[in-house]
Amino acid sequence: MRPVPYCLPEIAEMIFAAARMVSEDVFIHRRVIATALGAALANDDEDSPQELALTALRAAYKALGVTDPYENEKARRNRAMLGLENFINDYLTTAESAFAASVRLSLAANGEKIKRLGREELEKELSARLMIKPAIDKITTLAVQVAKSPSVMFIAGCAGEIVADKFLITELRHHAKVEVVVAAKPIMGRATLADAEMAGLTEIATVTDPGADMLGLSLGRAAAEFRRRFAAADLVIAKGAFNWQTLKDCNREVFCLVQAEGASIAAELNVAVGDGVITVLNDK
Repeated sequence: MRPVPYCLPEIAEMIFAAARMVSEDVFIHRRVIATALGAALANDDEDSPQELALTALRAAYKALGVTDPYENEKARRNRAMLGLENFINDYLTTAESAFAASVRLSLAANGEKIKRLGREELEKELSARLMIKPAIDKITTLAVQVAKSPSVMFIAGCAGEIVADKFLITELRHHAKVEVVVAAKPIMGRATLADAEMAGLTEIATVTDPGADMLGLSLGRAAAEFRRRFAAADLVIAKGAFNWQTLKDCNREVFCLVQAEGASIAAELNVAVGDGVITVLNDK
């Protein structure tokens, strides 16, 4: 009997969340979950959890008859963060270092919990998170690297937080040419070109994608030209757990801003569940 992938319960939750975005019909939920999990189990035994999840979610979206079940939800998240412009500007203008403040804001806006919040709850949660020092805090090292990096590749996470990322990207542009990488196709709540446009990022930076469908950033799936730019960038910054997980073996230094909300990622980072971290992958 083929072993069940350890990530199967998490994948089932992803499928269920997508199905509920489209319908509250329990029969539809069951049919979609069965179809999508069947597609995942038919994948190669050596596939990573992210590849299994991608296969399952694409099968779920097809069964649901939608391109992006998160489309309306992503727009809501973007609007909620855009509604905090005055709060964010007040935070940044009163900070001792605008760069450090923009990094902490970008980190605070990451994570699953914050995605579900409306504007007022979102402001309260961001305010609370901004008062807490990251459990791993490589912000000084990041600032040094930014100062000597003519080109920066910023790998975005999800809709909503990409609005907060704009303030960090604005700071990065004082020193460097910035390329912002979004998802090539809609998947879960990942930021796409449409979200980058809504956030205003296309007005201040080059926005690209890896040239292939993926969950996180799997370089083996990416287009050759994208891999060349990734290797050539003086500095790479990545947001969120999926990017952290898929870039762990990329053979170059990557600064990661991530909320360690899952037990496995918290254990790997040796921090408490829920801690925010500013860390470095493949630190040389």
